[in-house]
Amino acid sequence: MNVVSIFTFALKRATAERRMLVLLYVINVIVAAVLALAFRSVLISGFGFTMATSELMQGLNFNTFQEFMLKHGAEVGVIFSQIGWYALLYIIINTLLAGGILATLREKETRFTVREFFAGCVTYFFRFFRLFLLFGILLILLAVIWMVVLGALFSAVTAGGSSEVPYIVWTVVTVILFFVPLMVLLVIADYAKVGTVLSNTHAMVRAAWRSAKFVFRNFLKVMSLQLLMLLVPIALFIIYVWLDLSIGMTTVTTILVMFVIQQIFILTRVWTRVFFFSGELELYSALQPRR
Repeated sequence: MNVVSIFTFALKRATAERRMLVLLYVINVIVAAVLALAFRSVLISGFGFTMATSELMQGLNFNTFQEFMLKHGAEVGVIFSQIGWYALLYIIINTLLAGGILATLREKETRFTVREFFAGCVTYFFRFFRLFLLFGILLILLAVIWMVVLGALFSAVTAGGSSEVPYIVWTVVTVILFFVPLMVLLVIADYAKVGTVLSNTHAMVRAAWRSAKFVFRNFLKVMSLQLLMLLVPIALFIIYVWLDLSIGMTTVTTILVMFVIQQIFILTRVWTRVFFFSGELELYSALQPRR
């Protein structure tokens, strides 16, 4: 199978898993609602019923922000510390669900059941969480090394610049040079999960190493598929932003319409995750040597 045929297959496979999509949508809505209520309680406990938020809404500039931080810096610190915990919880939940998604997609002929989905979640959770920790460490190392290297390069190139153009150009170049290895690392992490499910391995460092070898051995095909699939969520996001700006939320009707659109957008995000795993699993299986 070539990249285009795998892309088409992933589109069809993700769309065909309607029951799993509905289950993932419900889980995401419940998690989002719980996190929203928890965050709301943190805001209320931090700011109470003061005019803190309205102060920022009156017009945001540096002076306003500085005054706001002087008055409410402690509350903002508490809120940001809670955001970190919420982000960690979100990552853990997504790590849990990844096992169920891949376990379901692996069985092409088997009918989807909630029981088997959650069995997959439990089976692979601790292995996937170890992968998350491993790639989290690699991501931090990448960020530190790249910041040092690109920071030195940026300083050397823009030193003595008489206009803002070199700064803008090299800022864009620096961002691109950072996101290319970042994307490769995230792709390796995904294929490590795929390889873990297909081979049922428990050695996560070995799974990560095999995934890295697979990605670099088939670099053009892997990255071509990844970039092609990436066009889909980008297009969906652009459509959502366009609808949001066009409709607005000025009346009860437009608020209801946007609420429906937002729910559809959440569903498309869920679908996108299944879509990516479908393509990656199919490509990984297609490129394995025949025994």
